[in-house]
Amino acid sequence: MQFLRYIFILVICVLLKPMFAQVEQQNTAVNGLRHKYSKTNFSFSSIIGFYKTNIHHSVKPSAKKGFNVSVKKDFSLNKTGKDFLTVGIEYSFHGVNFMSYYFYKDSLRLYEPHNLRFQYDLTIHELDFPIQFKYSFLKEANYKYFGYIFGGYCYRWLVKGNLEVTDNERQLENQSLRLVFKNYVLIPESNSFLTVGGGFQKNILSKNKSIFLEAQYRHDLSSFYFEKSFAPNSLFINNRMLFLTVGFRI
Repeated sequence: MQFLRYIFILVICVLLKPMFAQVEQQNTAVNGLRHKYSKTNFSFSSIIGFYKTNIHHSVKPSAKKGFNVSVKKDFSLNKTGKDFLTVGIEYSFHGVNFMSYYFYKDSLRLYEPHNLRFQYDLTIHELDFPIQFKYSFLKEANYKYFGYIFGGYCYRWLVKGNLEVTDNERQLENQSLRLVFKNYVLIPESNSFLTVGGGFQKNILSKNKSIFLEAQYRHDLSSFYFEKSFAPNSLFINNRMLFLTVGFRI
């Protein structure tokens, strides 16, 4: 399994390296700002999570505070300065709390309502690989302020999870665990998001740089779950995300 992970990361690096290494051509535009055919984005996002758990085995799901850091590259698709392909890598930290059953060792697995009282605290470390198309309403090189929209596909890899289980604040479990998808892509820990969003950009004309604000919605394509002897079976979790982003582009 570890071998497959390393192979996947190597393949991604090989595919992206030529794109990041391409020579940046430039055209002269109004106001002295040059149009770059590729730009690098650095951003930080606050994540608002929307989680749905298996209603037969859990209740009261609530999202934990989350964040995302991202490095992406915009590639101009033509000379209009409006159409771009964006690729990159991101790290997300997020999680969910919910109430569920807990089964002690050698006990009967009875799914009775009065046992649905244990607090589960799940934290997730995730790597994402977005591939998105962006359309600017105005030619980027010609205006100080403008808006844009984007959408596409995001390959996600649940690198690691951590689970804490408590009963009336008494800790029962605190351990790392493997998270896998019900329907996976390439490896069990991976699946996808569909993404859509929009943003507003301000160009710093004198420095050929810009800052931007974005809002982005991500919709998952498969539920994920974990397996532990003390936890219920089929504890499937779905999650959607809203990203509120601030960043700069060079």
